[in-house]
Amino acid sequence: RNAKSKVDKLMKEKQLLTSNTSRTGRTSVRTSRATDTDALGKLCDDIVDAKIELRSAKSAEKEVKDESDAVHTSFEKWKEQFPHRTPASLLLHGKSILKPAGDYYTKLFLDEEGDCYNIRQMSEAALIFDPVELSKMSDADIATVNYYRADKLDCFRYR
Repeated sequence: RNAKSKVDKLMKEKQLLTSNTSRTGRTSVRTSRATDTDALGKLCDDIVDAKIELRSAKSAEKEVKDESDAVHTSFEKWKEQFPHRTPASLLLHGKSILKPAGDYYTKLFLDEEGDCYNIRQMSEAALIFDPVELSKMSDADIATVNYYRADKLDCFRYR
């Protein structure tokens, strides 16, 4: 933009320097005049320099646009190597990866036939004796929750 406005400004200066308008009544007559040839020559050189600058600015702008398009294309190509591009797809993929671990935990700790089921029951029943856990509960919760936990104390095999 700067180079374009510079060229336009210099062209207007050249036009003012080389033409003259005289008015006689209702008509105006435009006559060409070159008053200062050195100033006109310098102005023409400045115009040529400004046009060269404008041309190089346009080519640089085109190079930047082409490079930007190449980077964008490269980025899109890079993204194609990832099969899960949406959050929902990634979440489904994560769940499918973690599902075997969750199934294993359920089988081991939550199923009554699991090898570690009694360990989990013991740890939950032992909370009945934890003063920190009890301090977080209201009196009504202590009665109801601990009643449930007291039933689990039989996993310790005490009579």
